[in-house]
Amino acid sequence: MSVSTLMSSVLSLQPHYAEKQDKEQINGLPVVRWEGDVVLVNQDQALPAAIAALRQERVLGFDTETRPSFRKGTSYDPTLIQLAGEKVVYLFQINLLQDHRPLAELLADTSIHKVGVGLSQDIRQLQAIFSFKPGGFVDVGETARHNNIATRGLRSMAAAFFHVRISKRAQCSNWAQEALQPFQIIYAATDAWISRELYVALANLSLVDAQRDRVTLQPVKPKRLPRRGFRRAENGHAQEQSSS
Repeated sequence: MSVSTLMSSVLSLQPHYAEKQDKEQINGLPVVRWEGDVVLVNQDQALPAAIAALRQERVLGFDTETRPSFRKGTSYDPTLIQLAGEKVVYLFQINLLQDHRPLAELLADTSIHKVGVGLSQDIRQLQAIFSFKPGGFVDVGETARHNNIATRGLRSMAAAFFHVRISKRAQCSNWAQEALQPFQIIYAATDAWISRELYVALANLSLVDAQRDRVTLQPVKPKRLPRRGFRRAENGHAQEQSSS
């Protein structure tokens, strides 16, 4: 069974998707957001049901969110993993979860494609928290590059492919806080959903080569760091942060 018979897109592919749009053009496009169901997973008890549901999918939109740093020499690790199926988006607050093994097993599963843009950095950052060997990751940015498509970023590809704009309002918000705000939840779900939509569009155009465009990174030994809202200081020692 081909990929195109497994999936459908709710967004309309534009005929000139290979052309690059400038920032002014993108800013004039209508904003699109995920309007379906979102499941927020922040307790270990909720993991089995969430992972079981995601294992029914063949393609998952993938992204992560990290608290931004506004100080030189300071960086934070991801606190949120987004996985978008066809009808539901799951958000995992990994800074509040103790058991990362179910997620690690899913992210290592080669039978389920996890798709997105610029995945290597996201994967490396996650591997610093819990060890896994990535399996089934396909970078649609690489797919675009191999097919001479001018746009490679998530926002620019959404504009070129679907003539829509993704709001970046929540990008610099605090993703380490326990209670995510509604606008953060919608933003995070939208990024994962659009990643999946782009893969669907590329696959239906027979442009995806999952072997060529896959992400292959070996597992690394995770650091022992505080669970909630931590940062890496310039001296290399982890410093715990409040969730505010």
